[in-house]
Amino acid sequence: MEAIVCQNCDEVITYVDGDKSGTLYGTCQGCDDHCEEKE
Repeated sequence: MEAIVCQNCDEVITYVDGDKSGTLYGTCQGCDDHCEEKE
């Protein structure tokens, strides 16, 4: 079981079943919107 954590706000986005246990980093929908505005 892996947690997908937002690299911007550290909120856990979701959990996925995987061979390894650990943390994956992504961005949640809210932070995706903010990132697009900044760039």
